[in-house]
Amino acid sequence: MYKAFNQNLKCRGYQFEIGKTYEIEDDPILCKKGFHFCRDMQYCFEYYDTDSRICEVKAEDIIDGDDKSVCRKITIIRELSQKEIMDKITNSVYAYMWARYIGNHEVMIDRITDEYQRKYIEKIIREKV
Repeated sequence: MYKAFNQNLKCRGYQFEIGKTYEIEDDPILCKKGFHFCRDMQYCFEYYDTDSRICEVKAEDIIDGDDKSVCRKITIIRELSQKEIMDKITNSVYAYMWARYIGNHEVMIDRITDEYQRKYIEKIIREKV
């Protein structure tokens, strides 16, 4: 399970720290109240910029949605490295976003299935040489 944060490990006004546990008293409500996270790391990029910090989390008292979940209690276990994030990206759309905005063009090019997006990244690679 994964949660995205800004560069200061903040999310919606909450300041988080790695290794700490946070809990709300009320019942969590998807998109309204509680600590949101994604079971598939790639979906974090649906809600946060590609320069977000991504952490592995442990969640308790969970309500699942389609691509995100919410919980009453969350523990921030550890931050993923850029390589770990890259290795988990298998979806073409997220591979394109990562290649375009973060870099690692050569690594991501094989994961991009959309022809237009692939040609765009191939052009960037050629121009780098």
